[in-house]
Amino acid sequence: MYPSPGRSLLPRVMRPFLGAAPIRESLARRLRLPSGATLADLDGTVWRDRSSDEVQQLADEVVRVLKRQFPAGLRDVPLFADRPAVDHFDLAVRTRNALTHGLLVESGHLRPSTVAAVWTLRNFGAVSLLDLLTAVEAKASLSLGGSNEIDATATPSRAVREAAGTLSRKRWAGLVTSGDPRVGGELAILEPHSRTAREAAERLAEARYTPSAAKRTAAAIRDFASRVDALRSLTLESELDQIADALTDRPSAKSAIMARLGLSGDEPMTLEMAGQVVGVTRERVRQLEKKFKERVDECDGIWCPVLDRALQVASESVPTSPSILEEALLTARLVGGRFSPTSLIEAAKTFGKGVPFRRAGPNLAPLGNWPPSSTIRTVTRRLVEHWGATTVTDVELRLEEAGFEVEPRLLLLTTESLDGFGWLDQERGWFWIRGTRNRLLNQTQKIMSVAGSISLSELRAGVGRHHRMKGFRPPREVLAALCIASGEYFREGDRIVGGPQLRDWRDVLGNNERKLAQALFDYGPVMRRDDLERVVVTERGLNRSSFYVYLTYSPIIERYAPGVFGLRGAAVTAAEVDAMIPPRVRHQVLQDHGWTDDGRLWAGFRISPAGEATGILGAPAAVRSVTAGSYELFAENDQRVGTLVIEQNMWGLSPFFRRWGVEAGDFVLIVLDLAKRHATIAVGTEQLLLRYQGGE
Repeated sequence: MYPSPGRSLLPRVMRPFLGAAPIRESLARRLRLPSGATLADLDGTVWRDRSSDEVQQLADEVVRVLKRQFPAGLRDVPLFADRPAVDHFDLAVRTRNALTHGLLVESGHLRPSTVAAVWTLRNFGAVSLLDLLTAVEAKASLSLGGSNEIDATATPSRAVREAAGTLSRKRWAGLVTSGDPRVGGELAILEPHSRTAREAAERLAEARYTPSAAKRTAAAIRDFASRVDALRSLTLESELDQIADALTDRPSAKSAIMARLGLSGDEPMTLEMAGQVVGVTRERVRQLEKKFKERVDECDGIWCPVLDRALQVASESVPTSPSILEEALLTARLVGGRFSPTSLIEAAKTFGKGVPFRRAGPNLAPLGNWPPSSTIRTVTRRLVEHWGATTVTDVELRLEEAGFEVEPRLLLLTTESLDGFGWLDQERGWFWIRGTRNRLLNQTQKIMSVAGSISLSELRAGVGRHHRMKGFRPPREVLAALCIASGEYFREGDRIVGGPQLRDWRDVLGNNERKLAQALFDYGPVMRRDDLERVVVTERGLNRSSFYVYLTYSPIIERYAPGVFGLRGAAVTAAEVDAMIPPRVRHQVLQDHGWTDDGRLWAGFRISPAGEATGILGAPAAVRSVTAGSYELFAENDQRVGTLVIEQNMWGLSPFFRRWGVEAGDFVLIVLDLAKRHATIAVGTEQLLLRYQGGE
């Protein structure tokens, strides 16, 4: 056993590789070794010149160096070609047991092998290798490699060729290597000089055998192929358990690794939690994990067929949710129970597999520049809060504008997982989120508080009237679905009707809108604009500017005819409305124009019936030569409302007229910034024009 009395501490076969390695300076100084001493100096004379304790220290130094730098050239050195009896060698119990359990001992004799094969045996470390090589060298008649003589009766074997051909055609033959922790040792015993099973099959088929050797070799090839085939039908849990078992020295270390990396299918644990499983510290678990991963790296490839198939299923399934992927693995019979996708990712990383997906919030996504789930949630909630309802396509466009790639299925999974998510029209992608601020429902609540019951068409027109809605009106069926989903309303045919919890308009409307509603309830429900202005402005104190703002924006107000306004949803006849229409007076459209002190051009108009209908105004003739062209058009609140084109006339005002409720008789002011090519438009009374005529 190593170190063996009277024998060199560094076996001869290792000297070309490790002989020049220096002995640590601190150890050399402590043992009074010559300056520059190397491992090659540790021959049999050390037993004569040193005490047993000093020899053990030097032997430990050889073990340390071997662990740090295992010589690549040593791997292919053959062993036991002569099939010597194991009892012929003075081996430590640990070394003998490792050879026996590694199937290198057959009927009391050592089977042909290589240094690489024994190095990968379980519980066979640096000390065991030094013990074995020292013991082999002690028997001068059994040198490394054994006899090179060829038996004269040996011939090529048909049985071996057939068995080797079957092995070579296996799909896994090029993937299973001699470094594999589960079957690498068996492959090295089968053919010591081959890296893969396919290379071994080719060498075995070309070799020459005695009849008895041919029979044993063919049987060994078939046994090996059968053993490896059986590994393909394991569950993922069993496969990872076997690999962990082959790469760890003790059951406790294996349990810690399984818990830490989640190799049993449960979620991976923290260092501290994994330590609690086996009763060790978190630092010890960290050391065990580091050692385990180092052993993985030392293996020349680890064959994990079940893990590979599980990753393929995951690749074909994503984007998906963890529960759906777990179900897919169960359906494919790759796992014996629920297997955490996080553990699948960890196993793939540990064993050097490409991971075809990643965590994306609560879901699993293919690799790519996908937006984080937090970004998707934020964008989605903002859209719903602003508009009341939105579509998956709108969310996708916003994310693309932010520079993200968008995977439609992943986006759908993430939005559907939001708390309060509800479909309004799944076929067209419309949805809302319960519990968020909802501007669309706020506008609906105002309208329903004064109407009680209203047609979908009127309700749809009303909810898009507020300037913050920018004319947005969801489809009628989507709006109806939202009303029903809110729980406050129900549907009767083409009408939305308030339920038992319908709130009174006095509790819903703000102060200014209450004044408008009260006036229309008192004198309406429809009135001429001039009469309505007199009641709420002159008699009830509403600011004139606010009056026109609410007349334009309020969802409870409807323009029934030119100059006639009333409560939305009011029961009035066409004849009653016609009787209230004020007579139209023809007037000059362009009222005035001029220049501001900062060099901007302004033009004031009083809208005619034709201008109201077409959205076209005549450009001031005196300045057409300097104003021709296109301008970005903005409202007074800096909201972009379109593009103004000036030629002989001004084009592009229809969207603004429709959205702001501009009608014949209203005054419109347009201010042009010729340098920036910006235009600002405002609507109001004659006071609007007087401000600029006064030099403002």
